[in-house]
Amino acid sequence: DARKGGQNIRNPPAQPKRSEGYDISHLGGTETVGSMVVMENGKPANDQYRSFTLRTMKEGEIDDYKSLREVLKRRLLHLVHHSAEMARTLKENGIAIRKARKAEQSIITEKRKDRDLPTDEHAYKETLLATKADRVVGMARLQERAKGIYEIRSVWVDATERGKKLGHALIRILLKKASKGKTYVAVEPALEEYYAEIGFRYIREVPEALKKSVEQYGIKNLIYMLYDKAHNKPDVSLTSRPDLLVIDGGKGQLSAVLDAMHDAGIELPIIGLAKKQEEVFIPGHKDPIIFPNESPAKYLLMRLRDEAHRFSNAHREKRLKHKSVGSVLDDIPGIGPKTKLDLLQRFGTITGIREASDKELLMTLNATQLKEVRKQI
Repeated sequence: DARKGGQNIRNPPAQPKRSEGYDISHLGGTETVGSMVVMENGKPANDQYRSFTLRTMKEGEIDDYKSLREVLKRRLLHLVHHSAEMARTLKENGIAIRKARKAEQSIITEKRKDRDLPTDEHAYKETLLATKADRVVGMARLQERAKGIYEIRSVWVDATERGKKLGHALIRILLKKASKGKTYVAVEPALEEYYAEIGFRYIREVPEALKKSVEQYGIKNLIYMLYDKAHNKPDVSLTSRPDLLVIDGGKGQLSAVLDAMHDAGIELPIIGLAKKQEEVFIPGHKDPIIFPNESPAKYLLMRLRDEAHRFSNAHREKRLKHKSVGSVLDDIPGIGPKTKLDLLQRFGTITGIREASDKELLMTLNATQLKEVRKQI
């Protein structure tokens, strides 16, 4: 059994039901993409595959380590923010989250005074507390500023618990409570990335009720961010916990992924599989693990690694194809972004557009646009 044979290198409590493989693909430093492929019980689960277009890589930059860190961090944050994973982490750290009691209003007032922030005597009704061994180690508050307009504020985590995503956990629970409407935060610019990791996005147009309530405190230079549930629906694959991660590469790639795990605040079993001699590397071991050439476990790891490589190349080629098609259409007078998208969705390629009949094209274009398309392609 290939899955059982693989246990010897990481000693999990059971056979790996879900294994994920990762690879990075680029074309001379352009069109850099990452892939995630999944095997469940040793078989490909194609509907669980996911691809990532790199955000931090500059045009022409080639850095597989940096690319892997970004891909794995983005993937792991989906998992960390999932309610089941969040509950597991809190339990492991001995932390409980609950509603504040009236008798704890003084604690809430004290923490806000420490940061020179005003409060009110009824804040406890809207506040969640995180406790550890009967000591308050975190809090956050949800207020409805107007009908359907919520604000998360007073987010605080004790210094002893920072870096463990406790603030994120408090915010996530409050977001569930704001089941209808939209939720906002007003924060210092330095905290933009912190809230973006949860799903908040920067906005320019701010509801007047929210702006008025924030400005009354006299705090300046804040930015406003919005969490819209419609744009933050959970992904069934990215919120599933893998039993094993397989990376295409050796010790360098493995180190990059361990950095991503540290940033995300999670630990998972991981293996690096180098192509040169199909060497297997695991954290904490300087030398590679030796597998027999005919080992079913090694074969399974190679299959996962190779499938990740195939999928990342396919995603890159698809992006390149659409980019080249799109650039041709950009040069045609009268063809705007929406029309271009309609053409790409309907005909797929320049050849498809060229070979389409006038009648078919006129379902998307007007007569003037059709004339320009025929002239250009």
